[in-house]
Amino acid sequence: MLLEIAGGLVISGILLLIVGIFIARQYTLRAKLVTAFLLIVLASLTVLAVLDGYMMSESLSEGANKALSSAARNYATRIDQFNRQNSLFLKTEANLQAINLFITRKAAPPFNRQALLEILRALKSRQNEIITSYAILNTEGINILDTVSENIGIDESKQRYFSKLSANSRLETYRSPITFDEQQPVIVFSSAINDLSGKLIGVLRAKYDASILTSLFDRTKGMVGQGSFAVLLDENNLRLVHGRRNDLKYTLATVESKKALWRLLGNKRVPKNASMAYVERPEWNEKIQSASVSSPIIETQFYGLGVAVFSSAVVKLDTAPWTIIVSLPQSVFLEPVVEQSQNALILVVVIVILVVLIVMAATQLLLGPIKRLTTVVKKIAEGDFKAKANIEANDEIGSLANAFNEMTENISNLIVDLEDEVGNHKLTAENLNKLSQAIEQSPVSVMITDLDGVIEYVNPQLCKITGYTEEDLLGQNPRILKSEHTTEIQIKNMWNTIISGHSWSGELYNKKKNGDLFWENVTISPIKNKENQSTHYLAIKEDISLRKDYEERLLYQASYDKLTDLPNRTLAYDRIQQAIVNAIRENKQIAMLYMDFDHFKNINDTLGHSAGDEFLKYMAGRLRSCVRDFDTVARLGGDEFLIMFVEIDEGHEGHTVSFEDIVRHKTEEILERVAKPCVIQEMEFSVTASVGIAI
Repeated sequence: MLLEIAGGLVISGILLLIVGIFIARQYTLRAKLVTAFLLIVLASLTVLAVLDGYMMSESLSEGANKALSSAARNYATRIDQFNRQNSLFLKTEANLQAINLFITRKAAPPFNRQALLEILRALKSRQNEIITSYAILNTEGINILDTVSENIGIDESKQRYFSKLSANSRLETYRSPITFDEQQPVIVFSSAINDLSGKLIGVLRAKYDASILTSLFDRTKGMVGQGSFAVLLDENNLRLVHGRRNDLKYTLATVESKKALWRLLGNKRVPKNASMAYVERPEWNEKIQSASVSSPIIETQFYGLGVAVFSSAVVKLDTAPWTIIVSLPQSVFLEPVVEQSQNALILVVVIVILVVLIVMAATQLLLGPIKRLTTVVKKIAEGDFKAKANIEANDEIGSLANAFNEMTENISNLIVDLEDEVGNHKLTAENLNKLSQAIEQSPVSVMITDLDGVIEYVNPQLCKITGYTEEDLLGQNPRILKSEHTTEIQIKNMWNTIISGHSWSGELYNKKKNGDLFWENVTISPIKNKENQSTHYLAIKEDISLRKDYEERLLYQASYDKLTDLPNRTLAYDRIQQAIVNAIRENKQIAMLYMDFDHFKNINDTLGHSAGDEFLKYMAGRLRSCVRDFDTVARLGGDEFLIMFVEIDEGHEGHTVSFEDIVRHKTEEILERVAKPCVIQEMEFSVTASVGIAI
């Protein structure tokens, strides 16, 4: 129907074009409009033909996809039903009283081994061609009874069909993946055997020949349409069934690497001769994984099936991590569309040839003035501004020729001005580009804010140091970098300086995005316009964290003893000088204790210098615990220590203790603490100390 309508429109367009040529010999633009109308008709024909083919293609595709989805769900239901039924059968059989009593009574009559073996054979007979072995395992996983006598006595405790049930008391049944540990691939169903209290007393296990999966797919070839087939993949993308090529059965559709293949071989999840020779393209697996319940249809190609494109329905099983793929070549159900498209294409080609002949004739008759005007325009485009267009008639083309002549004169007048302007702009653009590159590649951080402190620009170096991205910082206030170590007074002084139009320099202890603190040397200057008014603020920042850390380490190393972590001789003398100044100003006293340990040399000579160092650290801790927080304990060198007491106003109820008494009491306490036994390198000994006091 659509083709008939399109044909009628084309014939009408051709007739209108012929009439227009004869009635519009002096009206070139009108003839153009008629030609344009014809082109619109031709375009409509093409659109209608394509639309008709598309709608037919969509209809056929929808029907094929529904059939594929239905078939895939049918196969999935069949396998799910097989898994559920066999799990239910095994669960029911595991609750048989005869099996329970056989285990609890340890095969005592009348529940002896032969009687139970006949029961197992009877259970096996319900699917005798499929079930290869029926067995009872005890709580240790030992095969105590099996329809295959060679299996009796085998330890199956490490098999997942036993370990899963023994480890999880809530799990009643288990279905294993396909394994290749025997002459043929098998699927194992197992069920827990519990006593009346619910305690596990054994496991009932049945091995099924995996070829049952092939029998469930025995009618896949051509079921949906000519060339259709089904593929069953397990969780490792092993083709359990291939309905098109038997040689691809039990081959890997995808595998990540040789290491992954070796792991599957070690776990007996693929045949011993499995390789990476038959894997699908990487995009094939991506399309399989992208399929969902709401959108199960994909388009793909298959290994070994040429370049044909297939529509495939992908369905996941409910009872196993398996995937069913039912496929049909698109060429089968789109064949009617191809035939119709070919007929439509032939019709369009015939009509186009006819239209081209008509348009060529009209062009020779009606478009001559336009060609001549085009020649003049080309000369002007080549730089010949003296060329003039001839005004042949008082119509639209004549008006256009007159407009071209006026435009040529105006262009000639503007060329000189434009050349000067272009030269100036080119120089400015080059300078701006250099400046932009310098800031972007600067090794220091650069930030630009408006007058309210809103960040408008940051360079890559600032983002690299702070950990923030450009999107994180734009539109924010620089306070986003502020740490709790930066006082409000410091921030206020900085703003007062730059608001007044001056530059501010200083060091800030800021915080990165991840919370780390770092030191910055910051210079902030206002950016001013031609009227000397501030429009923005420019901040140049340099990370000086390494320098600060180095300075702190140098200061600490110069002031503290490395072994005992006490103030060294330099820091001790500095504190003594400060204490003397304070004592003179406040009319107070200070006391100096010079102390060394008796016979310290014997420790180094008998136990070694490492023991001597450990002894000094131990005694340093005792000395620190004997003094007040505002007193000083310092190591002068070797076993020589200096203790400085300062006098402070201490209130005591009832009487006043003199500073000399305090010093005497503290000295006695120190000597007493030092004399207590200590253990160095698992040896206990006591030492004494000599003390000199000056007040």
